[in-house]
Amino acid sequence: MNLSEDFWDDRYKNKDIGWDLGEISAPLKAYFDQLTNKDLKILIPGGGNSYEAEYLHHQGFKNIYVVDLSKTALNNIKRRVPSFPSAHLIQQNFFDLEMSFDFLIEQTFFCALNPALRPAYSSKASELLNKNGLIVGLLFDIPLNSDKPPFGGE
Repeated sequence: MNLSEDFWDDRYKNKDIGWDLGEISAPLKAYFDQLTNKDLKILIPGGGNSYEAEYLHHQGFKNIYVVDLSKTALNNIKRRVPSFPSAHLIQQNFFDLEMSFDFLIEQTFFCALNPALRPAYSSKASELLNKNGLIVGLLFDIPLNSDKPPFGGE
């Protein structure tokens, strides 16, 4: 199901990351700009190069966490943003994470998951979110690939 560390790390090493905008997406930036509580605990699952985490960090948010299977992607963040807390860059499978958050930011993780994993994603997201926690993000409303990421949605 393409959840292996090697699969994703190879994508980042080979720069086979067509979904990577190279900057924060405009809709997420607009959403973040209206947040006033800099203490919110925010998770970016499958965060990759995570320009969202970089932006939030530079805006003074203190509790931003990125979880990704790819060590290369996490190292890319640390290299770009040396002041980002290393302990908040978690090399782990999202489904094994045991923490709690106020927000889960969805940029490209959901569409990278095989659709068969989406019920498990929903359950895990619910488990990770605090009461009144939110999933905030961008989702595809079109089917894309059926055999590899991105899978899209409807």
